[in-house]
Amino acid sequence: MKQITGLSDPRSVHHGTGLAFIVETSDGVQEFVVPAVDLGMLVTFFASAANKLEGGSAEGEPPTEIVFAIPARALGLQEGLTPDTKMVVVDVAGFGLGFEIPNSGLAGMAHAALALSARTQRPN
Repeated sequence: MKQITGLSDPRSVHHGTGLAFIVETSDGVQEFVVPAVDLGMLVTFFASAANKLEGGSAEGEPPTEIVFAIPARALGLQEGLTPDTKMVVVDVAGFGLGFEIPNSGLAGMAHAALALSARTQRPN
């Protein structure tokens, strides 16, 4: 089984309708192109697949450290797929990623948002 060892050289192709990039593997490198309309599907696939990994934070608890910072244009809330959930929607590069959370998670998010917005300096 090939192992991905790196990703590099992201660039717009086909007049902005696709994203090309290099996938580096244990066997060499290969170029891929993903249509822009499929970027959300690709990110969703990897985020959903990560749920299959063992470890991580306990159910219902946020992670204790940031591993990757993904630039976002906007953040919103909408109804979830069930009455017991809501969707946190993040606008990333022009497409929305929806993160379904239990209704009980909204209060924690609100408290965290208030606490963070009250800070004037980033902690060391």
